[in-house]
Amino acid sequence: MVDVKTNLLKKRQTLSEKEYQKEQSYLRWSILGFVMVVIIVVAISVWNYFLTRQLSEIEEALTNSSREMQGLAEASAQQVYLKSRLQLVTGFLADRSLARESLQKVFNINVPGTNLAGVTFESDAILAVQFGANDSSSLQQLLNYFEFDTGYFTQVVSRGITKSKDGKYLLSLALSLPKGDK
Repeated sequence: MVDVKTNLLKKRQTLSEKEYQKEQSYLRWSILGFVMVVIIVVAISVWNYFLTRQLSEIEEALTNSSREMQGLAEASAQQVYLKSRLQLVTGFLADRSLARESLQKVFNINVPGTNLAGVTFESDAILAVQFGANDSSSLQQLLNYFEFDTGYFTQVVSRGITKSKDGKYLLSLALSLPKGDK
């Protein structure tokens, strides 16, 4: 029989050994390059994932810090408000402590035969008081008490003495309160 070879393919060159080795080398390098590209893409994706995760943690911490700062700002505003209110209360109480101390001084006056008949504030600086005395000697002792410096009231002004039908006396005085803390 006859050996007839029919090549149905287009002209195809046959490769020499050197060309075959060259193609094999290209194939290895392209596979190696492809694997390197895949590894680099995976590495970049993993790196991107970690960076995104860190960024979300940082954003969450920033949000928490922002909330905390808002709370601190509100607390600071409340502290400023509280401080101003405390200053007002302290000023009010300081003003009232002078009046309270003045009233204590008046209530602690102890002259035998006399009693405190009335106390009113005419103004922030003047205290009007009335003392009752059973007899003239008690009245004289009370006048002597206020005639000499009591060490507290800056000025004592007599508003008059009245005598009732039963022989009792009523002494009216205006006491000037000291200014500021005494």
